[in-house]
Amino acid sequence: MSISVEHPLGAEVALVRLAGEHDISTSHVLRRALSDLAGTAPLVVLDLRECLFVDSTILGVFAAAAKKLSGTGARLVAVNAGGIVAKAVRITGLDALLFPQADLDSAFMEALEQLTCTAVPTMP
Repeated sequence: MSISVEHPLGAEVALVRLAGEHDISTSHVLRRALSDLAGTAPLVVLDLRECLFVDSTILGVFAAAAKKLSGTGARLVAVNAGGIVAKAVRITGLDALLFPQADLDSAFMEALEQLTCTAVPTMP
């Protein structure tokens, strides 16, 4: 089990990768990693490609982080969720909070579009 944080497109996008099985024993590490990103990146991408299992504690961390980030104007996006992880996100309704994307490219394209739109000055 591992959790890593990267900034592949600069400070505007944080990529949080989960690998292995995550439950109450790793929840504090994930909670801290996501909490530390609040107010720092407009887009936080959860890459779940290598995540094999999440329990209800981790799903709660996802929900709390999505709400906290939303309160700062940021968005939490889940990508590459498969199998039991995708099913857990879907049946709990978290897909409404996590804005699932099929892959990293889709999430990064959305991020670049948002950054481009917000960077264009408006005419008076």
